[in-house]
Amino acid sequence: NLHDVSWGTKGDNGAAKDLGGAKKVANKDGQDMFEIELPTAREDVDSVWAASRSALRNKPKEEKQHRDAATKQADADRNSRTNTVLAWVGTNMIMILLFTSTEFQKWALKFGTGAFNPYLSFLFYALAVLSAIRFFGSTLYLLLRLCGL
Repeated sequence: NLHDVSWGTKGDNGAAKDLGGAKKVANKDGQDMFEIELPTAREDVDSVWAASRSALRNKPKEEKQHRDAATKQADADRNSRTNTVLAWVGTNMIMILLFTSTEFQKWALKFGTGAFNPYLSFLFYALAVLSAIRFFGSTLYLLLRLCGL
């Protein structure tokens, strides 16, 4: 669900109005062509530049957004997924920094010549605990469903 991560462009889906335009037209032979409108006169370019500068000087008033409940819930879901992805990336970076550090490698060498790897042992026991929790939870769900609760 990485496509739901917003980068601050929410609501910015319109085209600028002062950049000219292009229209599809047919020529004498019936072929489709594009007619492009660009400001070419020096006065037009200067007036667009002056208007853009004055628009940038004056900060527009913030309009309050009135969102319905469905939009608020969708935004909360996107925020939750974004935070989950950020937490996952952060914990992976911490693990990489920890397990590739020289201090960890020195500590791991205390336990032997290489047959014992504390990182793999940690992964094994963590997976065993999570699998046990999943097994007991699934079994409890099936028993409660069997009883009709």
